[in-house]
Amino acid sequence: MLTIRHPQIAALPTDPEQDAAFVRWAVGHLRRSCPRQTAALGDDELRRRAEAGLRRARRAGFSEPELVADFLELMVRQAPDFDEHPAVRRALRRAVPRRLILLSLCAAVDADAWTEIRAASDPSAWET
Repeated sequence: MLTIRHPQIAALPTDPEQDAAFVRWAVGHLRRSCPRQTAALGDDELRRRAEAGLRRARRAGFSEPELVADFLELMVRQAPDFDEHPAVRRALRRAVPRRLILLSLCAAVDADAWTEIRAASDPSAWET
């Protein structure tokens, strides 16, 4: 069986028009799903964060729009660099379908780790 690794997925060519459409959709989605976290952000800032989230999700091996959206929501709700915490990194490396990783992430990472993630959050992660 052919296995495509996360760095290979991130290196796949992207379609700028599809990316722009996703980002436009993501801005509205984040406004609806994360109103408290996005209330103080202007549309340009939220668009910039959606673009950064798209890039970061791809580097983590997520390419399907719904999975990228879930990843982006975690960035907004928890921390833009949540994927750097050791517990999350272990979960992301699991050899299971990417969809299952995101669905099980909250169970795989305990409440104390999520508290650490939020406390150590680096806002500059939105720049990557």
